Amino acid sequence: APSFLLSGFESGVPVEAKEFNYPADKNVNISLTAKGGLAGCTLTTSSRSLESKGWPQEIDLINMSEDQAEILRRLGLKIKGFSEVGNKMGFIDFTELFTQLQIIGNSDQHMFTISAKDLYGKVSESPISLSVKNLPLTFTLQEPEAVFVGSSSAIIPVLYDGSDIDLVQFSYLNAEGHKVNCTSTVLSAEENLYQVKISVEATNKPIEIEASLSGGLKTAATSISVLTPEFTISAEEYDVWAKKAIVKLTAADPQYQDAVNRYAVLYTNSTGQWVQAASTHEDDVHTLTGLSPDTRYQIKGTCNNEQENVNYHGDCTIRTETTAGVPNGNFEELTQTISIQDMNQGGKYSVWPVDYQNTCSFTIQEPTGWSSVNAKTCNTSAANQMSWFVIPSTYNTTLSWSSYRSFGMSTQTPDIYKGLSAQDGNNAMVIRNVAWDANGTTPSKTGGAFNTTYYNTNVPSMSNRSAGKLFLGSYSYSGNSESYNEGTSFSSRPSTMKGWYKYTPDNNDVSETGVISVTLLNGETVLASGTINLTAASDYTEFTVPLVYTVTDKKANLLKIMITSSNHASYSQSEETATIKTTDYYSQYESNSRGATLTIDNLNFIYE
Repeated sequence: APSFLLSGFESGVPVEAKEFNYPADKNVNISLTAKGGLAGCTLTTSSRSLESKGWPQEIDLINMSEDQAEILRRLGLKIKGFSEVGNKMGFIDFTELFTQLQIIGNSDQHMFTISAKDLYGKVSESPISLSVKNLPLTFTLQEPEAVFVGSSSAIIPVLYDGSDIDLVQFSYLNAEGHKVNCTSTVLSAEENLYQVKISVEATNKPIEIEASLSGGLKTAATSISVLTPEFTISAEEYDVWAKKAIVKLTAADPQYQDAVNRYAVLYTNSTGQWVQAASTHEDDVHTLTGLSPDTRYQIKGTCNNEQENVNYHGDCTIRTETTAGVPNGNFEELTQTISIQDMNQGGKYSVWPVDYQNTCSFTIQEPTGWSSVNAKTCNTSAANQMSWFVIPSTYNTTLSWSSYRSFGMSTQTPDIYKGLSAQDGNNAMVIRNVAWDANGTTPSKTGGAFNTTYYNTNVPSMSNRSAGKLFLGSYSYSGNSESYNEGTSFSSRPSTMKGWYKYTPDNNDVSETGVISVTLLNGETVLASGTINLTAASDYTEFTVPLVYTVTDKKANLLKIMITSSNHASYSQSEETATIKTTDYYSQYESNSRGATLTIDNLNFIYE
């Protein structure tokens, strides 16, 4: 008859083992021998624990289905030699099955009975019984010590009185909420208390830890608090702008630098109350945005802002720049620079038998803090003071201009100076190309008997043509030598300049444009610049000049703005004369040569 060889237990004698744990003897198995060849081997089970998991109460180990075999394998029963009828040997290992056994209610007993018969009908003398009595298992996770953001491990105290601590598996939820299995190492054990080191990735949130036995049949959980490593916040003076500030975070312990960079949340205080700052970061550099200009801020930060016990670090103090406007950018503050009375308007003309000379009178004001090249084009020291040779290239829309026709004694304002308006406010500025000559020759007299043209129709030769210019700073002209002193003190760093303009090119150069250039400097070092070409526009049109910063590690102390009526404008008079076109205008009330005209108003800076 078939016979059994038992290992690790005696038939009918209960084996005690903690639930979910191996027995004391880790080899509990049965060897079966059937010299006549096995015809059947019945396993009968009485276990609420296993039956709840789909374990069959009775099964023929030789003739079982694949689904039944899978259940036995999944729950830890290992069998060999029962693959087909006629096998003379079989082996059943119960050892791993113990880790699936647990107490359900008051049921702590598990009974396994084995009987076999051979091909000749002989049956084993008596069934073999494996009786297991489960003892209650103590399995809890004690409160662990907090870890720092960026830590790669944590120590979990585990109270466990099972046979093998290695049966305990650990996992945690990562930053994306996905379950991650941990590697674990037992550091120490004192009675039933184990200190287990597990692998984690500490983010800015508490780490939710789960420990499990037997694939999650018994679990315990705890939470690890996350602390902010000590770090400092620093800001260079040049990294503090009007509405943003660039600060650097430096961890006291370099191993936590990356975590501080990734998880730090910064707070600012300008009113006595701390508020979370809008910020972005790249490596250890954080950019705070949405700040108020000309404001003192305290800055601190933390990496565990979602926990109850938030610990802050940093404590840096900055002051933002002012959002200074374009100096006198609306051109409302004016200073009189030119006042000419009864200057000859063109040459003489004759209405027989009398010769006549028309004249003009005008007063020009320029915006305070700004300059033009009027000292050159409208030179009150020119040898020949007449309208063909002395002409303002820049003037205010609120100028006073009257022309007097001597024949008939009629006074009018030329059309070019009528109906001028500002985009907003009272005044705008006009910059234009003009022809001029400090030593021009008056054209010969025209007219005669029965003349009905009450002005001189001859156009003299003019040796110079210039673009009108309006710029921050000062200008001087003397003896054919000009000097530009551009710029004004300025300590803010805007991102854009906006304004309004109208532009009329000269018919002799329809592709001509006006030009506005903005430059921010520190001494002679250019920090930022921007240029825009202004094309034809009959009505006020808004423009934008973006400022591109190529140097950001210096504060600004000088601002230059140059506005010209031509893209041919130059600091060389000979170049301007060679490239700039003008048109001759002569009538009863105007005699000059002028070209492209730019009207500009309401310049303002935008800060980001």
